[in-house]
Amino acid sequence: MEYYDSEHERVRHDVDDCNETKPTMGSCFDDCAQLILYRNFPEDADHKSILLCHGLVTGTGGIVEGRKYTHAWIEYTSYSTGQQMVYDPTTDTTCTRDWYYQCGKVRLLAAYCYDAALREATESGTTGPWNSYIMDYDRKHNSDLIKHYQQQEDTTDAD
Repeated sequence: MEYYDSEHERVRHDVDDCNETKPTMGSCFDDCAQLILYRNFPEDADHKSILLCHGLVTGTGGIVEGRKYTHAWIEYTSYSTGQQMVYDPTTDTTCTRDWYYQCGKVRLLAAYCYDAALREATESGTTGPWNSYIMDYDRKHNSDLIKHYQQQEDTTDAD
């Protein structure tokens, strides 16, 4: 049995133990899991309301414009306004939940509070996605995008 000085130290150990398996595309699942599991919450967030969300979005620019693909983001209630908000670390964007869902044609498929995200990350050994539908979606529908992101990653690793 391992012992930790604090709950936070145990969580860091559990997150760091997650393997380096990358999500199907990009780093949104890694980025969002790190934010919630390390408790790096948006400054205005009601910590009890924070959710790690996984779902499908429709791209609004670049190579994903008009294409549906898997994505992860953080949702929370704003202390100052009481509004439901979204933080998307991929684009470093904070906006209202309504706007985000409308703009990205979002289909929420799974939402995890801190304890659920920690359990999923620890049990699966990954930072997500953890839902089999989400895991398979890009492989079935976006193999060209996966190839593009893998080539980008290979180029970055070579540098």
